[in-house]
Amino acid sequence: MRNFFAHLWLSLPLWGMVTAGHAQLGCPGCVITLPDSLSTDTIYISTAPDGEAGQYYEADLSFRLPITTTPVAATDSTVLPGLNINQISIQAVVNLPPGLNWQASQMTFDVSQGETDGCAKLCGTPLQPGLYLVSVVVVAQVAIVTQSSSFTFPIYIAPATVQTEGFTMVNASGCGQTTVTFSNNIPANGQSGISWWWDFGNGHTSTDEHPPPQIYDTAGIYPVHYEALIDTVGFILSALTIDEVGCTDVSIPPIFNGAPDLFVRLYGPNGELVYESEAVQNANPPIAFSPQLLLDPGVYTLEVRDQELIGSESCGQILFTRDSNGLMIHDALQVSLHIVHPVQHIQSADTVVVYPLPARPQLQVEAPGWLCTGSTLQLWSQYGQQIQWYRDSNLLVGQTDSLLTINQGGYYWQQYTSPDGCQVRSDTVQIEEVSPPPLPLFYNEHNLLRMYYPTALSNYALQWFLNDQPIGTPGDTVLCATEFGTYTLMATDTSTGCYSTFALTVVIDPNYSCLTHTDELRLSANIVLYPNPTTQTLWIEWPTTPPSPTTISIYSPDGKEVWQLLWPQGQKKFALELNQLSTGLWIIQFTNKHMTANAQFIKK
Repeated sequence: MRNFFAHLWLSLPLWGMVTAGHAQLGCPGCVITLPDSLSTDTIYISTAPDGEAGQYYEADLSFRLPITTTPVAATDSTVLPGLNINQISIQAVVNLPPGLNWQASQMTFDVSQGETDGCAKLCGTPLQPGLYLVSVVVVAQVAIVTQSSSFTFPIYIAPATVQTEGFTMVNASGCGQTTVTFSNNIPANGQSGISWWWDFGNGHTSTDEHPPPQIYDTAGIYPVHYEALIDTVGFILSALTIDEVGCTDVSIPPIFNGAPDLFVRLYGPNGELVYESEAVQNANPPIAFSPQLLLDPGVYTLEVRDQELIGSESCGQILFTRDSNGLMIHDALQVSLHIVHPVQHIQSADTVVVYPLPARPQLQVEAPGWLCTGSTLQLWSQYGQQIQWYRDSNLLVGQTDSLLTINQGGYYWQQYTSPDGCQVRSDTVQIEEVSPPPLPLFYNEHNLLRMYYPTALSNYALQWFLNDQPIGTPGDTVLCATEFGTYTLMATDTSTGCYSTFALTVVIDPNYSCLTHTDELRLSANIVLYPNPTTQTLWIEWPTTPPSPTTISIYSPDGKEVWQLLWPQGQKKFALELNQLSTGLWIIQFTNKHMTANAQFIKK
């Protein structure tokens, strides 16, 4: 069954894509869209697109949950097929990219009633790029077994892309620092006449068409300015106007009025004819022409002529360059030139934002800094919210408070997410789990409380309690009970502070007074059995020679006497051969006129 659960969780990547945080947040209205050919009893999840930091994200995910363990067993031979799944529910989800929210169509699916199809919507604006391993916890019920489990699923958020008319920035925001790549949206593509100027806001400028990536390693807002000068058209003589001219034509009224028939010729820097207009009959200035001529560097010659019946005569000429413009005068000739030089000036601006990288969580550990088995220990840091605790590589579900109470050892660390979406993690703190002393077991014999194995606890501090109040002398291995109540013996390891306790409710037997033989009975409590456990021979050692006769009885755990013999007279210790005993736990009892003492040993 354990293998089934492990496989089921890994086979359902759905929840990692549809949940964020520990509760649903404002992304309602998902639509279930499943393939028509989908089997009834199957595991299916649609895919979610990658996101981009700073860009609104919205996606619907549809899924179908299995009805039985058969779909799981089809890919995992260790899973028993044919078991009905009663219910699957979402418990908690953490580490969704900051800025994303989610809402599922429902949180609990009653699979036994046919609830297997669902959907969820992701929405929001992811704040920071990165590959996020979303940890999800679900609970499934199979037959009478209910088990929770967590798993991870990746969501990729690409670096932000900011586009202006002139340029595009990739990775324009970051935590602590960022390296921004710039793309020129107005490339030359082999043309001449285009120039660029960049100011990256970090103290660097460039005139490159394709500038190198820029590093921003201090928190702040950096304005980026871009200019492109597009001078690819050149100088165009778009119009010329003859304002005044000194030549005239033959005057024969009323047919000829003496106005010249004007036309112009334009010669290039090398003397070649580059333009000649049609003649304007009987021209009365101003007379305009539109050559629309692209001018090269150098000196051009503009000649104005009067067309005659045969040939033509010059009315004057002027010299100009492409940088000339306006009224040009030479003797009686006045010509206005209109030379245009179209240059496109594109300016764009945007900003690079580097968010301050928050300080790493500084973990504090409650004294003494280690964990006694069976007890608890607290960890905390300087942050009170937006945190997540981990042990080893495992997310601790629901542990998002500033104070973490633990009950087992391991490597603990904390992750903090700032309001800007910047994440930092603490150093790892190893919490060693220290074993407490052995239980200080004791028993009541005629109102005398004495330990079973005093020598096993000889290196620990002992203290008796009656109804939680200290009683007796510290270090006593026996105690005379004189009143009814709960007696507790605490054994403390003074080097670690770890302790263990054993308690027994004592009803006083009025027929005995343990005070009469306290000294002798304390001696009895110091009987030593070794080695314990043993395979064959058990040595028994008394602090002093016991009085005669002293009977040794061995009992099985259910109280049946299986062996009895007398302590050898005059000896303080002797070896007991255990050939006739089977392996297991045995009780040994010593009885003489002063006392009865019990102990236990194990034969392996």
